[in-house]
Amino acid sequence: MSFPHSHHPPNTRYPLSLKEPFLNLPKSLRDICGTVSFPDDNGHSLMSSGDMVSHLIGASNASYHNDKASHTWLISTSDKQDLLRPNKLIFGSGPVDGLHPFMSSGRGERHRLNAVSIVNNLLNTYHNCNLKIKKFLSWQRDCQQMQKTIY
Repeated sequence: MSFPHSHHPPNTRYPLSLKEPFLNLPKSLRDICGTVSFPDDNGHSLMSSGDMVSHLIGASNASYHNDKASHTWLISTSDKQDLLRPNKLIFGSGPVDGLHPFMSSGRGERHRLNAVSIVNNLLNTYHNCNLKIKKFLSWQRDCQQMQKTIY
């Protein structure tokens, strides 16, 4: 499978959206990511935000309550205003799988980190690049603080 920004012959088929390669992932990987919201422009605005090597960030949170765990995550830029721009944000959330005796917030923490890695790999493949998440933020501490300065 080839992607839009790769250098392939013009008749080579590539996914029309980031959602297509996501849906082609094994169910086990999609389940880790949960429900994902991709930007309408398939991340083109996100990828063209200047020096992305130093600006791409991930943020996430996991919680455990009443024997159930869940996680929420996002990929954006270090510009706090981009949290308000739908084309500069990929985010997702979902339940964390596992059996009651083995369920913990730690399991949710692993899901959230894996989800960001999986979607970042899709983004890189789709745009034929190799950008890494340069900063990983704590949702509660960093993102809530960023939101307070926006509003």
